Amino acid sequence: MIEGNLTDLSTALAADGYRLSVADVSAHGLRLDIEALSDACPDCLVPPPVMETIVRAAIPDADRFTTIDITYPEAATTHG
Repeated sequence: MIEGNLTDLSTALAADGYRLSVADVSAHGLRLDIEALSDACPDCLVPPPVMETIVRAAIPDADRFTTIDITYPEAATTHG
């Protein structure tokens, strides 16, 4: 279900060389992983707070998640 809500985001990230995956879903938390592929654009990934906003907007009942943790590729955190 969550994956279906994130299809457009996954597609957009894939165009920039990233893979989005749902690592864990609990009653109150969501954990996502963003993996940089070999052709990843290091300047194309938005900062984590912006990504959380995008994720929350994509999930109709996102208010049920008190936390959304997004693991970024290490190189992206040094750029963004």
